[in-house]
Order: sequence, then C-alpha cells, then structure tokens
Amino acid sequence: MTHISTNTPVVNIEVAITRSSYGGQVSRPTVSQIRGVANQCPPEDNLLPHIVSFLNSEVGSAWHVGNHGVKNFDNQLDGDLVMRRWKELEGTSAHTGAQD
Repeated sequence: MTHISTNTPVVNIEVAITRSSYGGQVSRPTVSQIRGVANQCPPEDNLLPHIVSFLNSEVGSAWHVGNHGVKNFDNQLDGDLVMRRWKELEGTSAHTGAQD
C-alpha cells in the first residue's frame, strides 16, 4: 500500500507461496508479514480498514492470514496481531457509536 500524495510505501504485506522467509514450508499462500512504516505491527490504526478490506477481497481471501503458526523475523504472527487490533477497533466503534 502506498501513500498517494507522497508516493511512499506505508504497508508491506509478505505472502509466502511455498516457503516462508522465516517459518519454513507452507501448504497454501500464507501472509507471513503485515508491517507499517519502520516495521510497525500492527500498522497504524487508520490503515487497518484498508488492510482488512484488501484481505477480504477476492485476492486476499485466498491467503491464509491467521492461526497458521508461520512466525516472521521477530517471532510474531502478524496476521493475528492485525486482526486482533482490528477487532478491538470494531468493538470500540460499536460501543461508542463512532463511525469511520
């Protein structure tokens, strides 16, 4: 994902097709990293609706995002962290009546 006005990357999503850079073999396309600027995980909250929308799209939905055990360079499961934070934000919005 690239910031439109500055043309700089703001999110990096790494998908392992047959083998993860850090976690070995995978049986199907698996998201091994979802990182923001300076390797921030999860990326900034304002980017999460776009990331989740992409992951729910026709392309992203074919990828194994969470609960797969493929850890990355800092021993984290990025997909799980991103989706957990997204659920926290959804809960906050539901409880406060906030809208995007």
